[in-house]
Amino acid sequence: MGRFWSVWLTGFLAGPSTAAPVGLALRLPAWATVLAVSASAAASFVIALFAMEWLRALRRRRRFPIFRYTLTARLIRRRRSRVDPAERAARQAARMEKARRLLTRFGPAGFGLVGPALFGTWVSAVLGSALGLARQRLLVWLVVGATTWSALLVLATHTAFGWLFT
Repeated sequence: MGRFWSVWLTGFLAGPSTAAPVGLALRLPAWATVLAVSASAAASFVIALFAMEWLRALRRRRRFPIFRYTLTARLIRRRRSRVDPAERAARQAARMEKARRLLTRFGPAGFGLVGPALFGTWVSAVLGSALGLARQRLLVWLVVGATTWSALLVLATHTAFGWLFT
């Protein structure tokens, strides 16, 4: 049981791509590794989505301080001052339009299936919430996507371990 929770914690903190090999290296069965990695991904999705909702509520109430004088903000302002504002606005509008078309075409299902593989569990949950996708549908599809990718990672790792160590 301790190995299961070790894999769960690894998946929660580092993501499925790290937890799948750890589970098999700890000699956890493949089905238990998939279960642990999927459960940890689901927990990270729930925490990230509810944290984003909480931050959004704080921002609406104006109790969330805006840090205008951080080093990052100064560097961004300095970089923006060098770029022509009209050119920057045109680039940003083109990017936003492309993202809007992709989200309209595929929706939460497409983002949920591809997001965990491209961005990882935490980033895909936060990004999906920031893009304004419906939280419940996003959560369901993120869990489906993470489970699918976890199963594929465990299968690939199990196959690689079989080739290397037999």
